[in-house]
Amino acid sequence: AAPRNVLAWLRRSDSARLLAELTSTGTPVTHDVLDQLLQSPRMAAVDYLRKLLIATNVLPDRLEPLARLEPWLDAQLADQPAEHQRLVRPFAQWVVLRKARRAANRGRYTGSSANADREDIRQALVLLSWLTERHLTIDDLTQAHLDEFMALARSKRRRAVRAFTAWTA
Repeated sequence: AAPRNVLAWLRRSDSARLLAELTSTGTPVTHDVLDQLLQSPRMAAVDYLRKLLIATNVLPDRLEPLARLEPWLDAQLADQPAEHQRLVRPFAQWVVLRKARRAANRGRYTGSSANADREDIRQALVLLSWLTERHLTIDDLTQAHLDEFMALARSKRRRAVRAFTAWTA
């Protein structure tokens, strides 16, 4: 890149300002440090900075859709009732994330895969909320309840809920 372009980027880029802020702390810039900034309004700057640091071999490459799934899960569960967390976290760990890691190891995990995995987790939470609204727990779930819930569902929900209900069985 031409020096003039680099100087302009350094003056105007939110990513460059973010890099300056991070390096001024004296703490090494790592994927974990950048992950902590993902929920901020500067998400685009964080993404660009990460890509730049990976491209220049400052940070090791990683599979972003998989790397972001667990922090997303933590954020989703943060405001959930304890009982919902107690059910969904192990489901996510033992079913969703395990399947995702296996797919990633085979080179078959994409952004679309991550979207489907997030939907599985979201729909488990939707089902649990639906049960709670009816003063039921997962132990009370009958086929009739599930049929009623699924009648309200899109086909995407049906697939996602199937994984959760099979796991709870």
